[in-house]
Amino acid sequence: MGSKRTRKVIQGLRKRVEEHREKIAREQAKEAPDQGRIAHWEKEIAAWEERIARLERRLRRRRRRAR
Repeated sequence: MGSKRTRKVIQGLRKRVEEHREKIAREQAKEAPDQGRIAHWEKEIAAWEERIARLERRLRRRRRRAR
């Protein structure tokens, strides 16, 4: 995956994280929030954030090699 594609993937993952955080906020605002749904979304967010971190490390390594 090229650097441009990697940055695009990171951008998409960040968007998904934000969407899920909004879903969690809406669910928590309900009188009886579904904790199962919230837990699921939190797990997805954690996985995406981990992937973002790995991709960002990959980009930094590429930049160092290019110098």
